[in-house]
Amino acid sequence: LFIPELIPDEDKIIYLDCDMIVRSSLAELYAMNHGDNYVLGVCDAYSRQERKRMGVPRYINAGMMLMNCKKMRDDAVYEKIADFIINHYDQIVMHDQDVVAAVFKGHIKYISRKWNGLVLRLPAPKKYQQINHANILHYVGKAKPWVPYSKSLMTEYYFENLKLTPFAGFEKKYRWHRALWHMMRLPANICHLIYKKQTSRFRTFKTYNLLGITIHKRKSDPDRKN
Repeated sequence: LFIPELIPDEDKIIYLDCDMIVRSSLAELYAMNHGDNYVLGVCDAYSRQERKRMGVPRYINAGMMLMNCKKMRDDAVYEKIADFIINHYDQIVMHDQDVVAAVFKGHIKYISRKWNGLVLRLPAPKKYQQINHANILHYVGKAKPWVPYSKSLMTEYYFENLKLTPFAGFEKKYRWHRALWHMMRLPANICHLIYKKQTSRFRTFKTYNLLGITIHKRKSDPDRKN
């Protein structure tokens, strides 16, 4: 949030979360024109629910942002950010992402999802699942590819890049811990084959697994109590 003040000599900056894999040149992204916008970013997978909660027209996943630092400094956005955090802290659920949506309202532009391919573990709209050709993969949520005790997806891309670093040896430790975790989970997995119920984060649908058959039940009113 304070990058424009911390790096005052740059007019434009690409911000990336640490749980991302970059799979192409970023030159095309950096060359994009901001226009009158503070940031360019990708629409969040749960944008509809988050927009309703925050009362904003656009809601991006703030893990990747092309930031218009010059305009943010010219418009003294730093002060607006600090003011919102102090006076509306009770509204903030998704941390910096909520602050960006609220303070930058009217100055956010959506760009192609290929610049922030959200690797989602839970069921999501198909448009967010077609990320095999994304230029940037973003392992959102708690299921990270380096955590052996979580159900992360597309871990192969993470380990491909890890092999290029001094930490390549971590993969062997990960595989062993992963196998151990699967053995410990075996009784629970057998039970889940018989029956399992899961509710989405926004309570918009429930998933039932009965004797190996998966059933999705979507709720018409996300605010309705279970």
